[in-house]
Amino acid sequence: MNLYELTEQYQTLLEMAYEGAEGVDYTEMLQGMEGVISDKLEGYCKVIKTLEVEAEAIKAETVRLSQRKTSLENQVTRMKEAMKINMIRLNLDKHKGQLFTVSLTKPRQRVEVTNIDAVPSELIKVKKEVDKTAAMEALKAGEKLHGLELVYGESGLSIR
Repeated sequence: MNLYELTEQYQTLLEMAYEGAEGVDYTEMLQGMEGVISDKLEGYCKVIKTLEVEAEAIKAETVRLSQRKTSLENQVTRMKEAMKINMIRLNLDKHKGQLFTVSLTKPRQRVEVTNIDAVPSELIKVKKEVDKTAAMEALKAGEKLHGLELVYGESGLSIR
């Protein structure tokens, strides 16, 4: 029997007890179920701990692989830059080999900001963002703030 079925059975017994059905030893039945539920919860905790350890190992491997990826990408960037510099020095715009064709491309236009204060305001992006930490402190202090309210999230679960 899974935990959901045990919980439903437990709720049914509690409802029967509240309704006052006679001839049933609820205490004994509930104590027996509590043992089974306790065993199920212990089993869940063991599986959760195993999964957490596995997830942590995967996280560590992800970090290692990410570092390896960055290293390889940096190596590719350095090699491409070396090819570009040497082709410019040799005044070589294009090289056609057996497998690959390498060519220098024209630089693309881009905007470089030299003085942000001189840029017209219609060209400046402004990101609106609420300082939730300050807002929470103000709301807890009793201030009434339009558009904001204190709410509770979901209950958590602690396994020790």
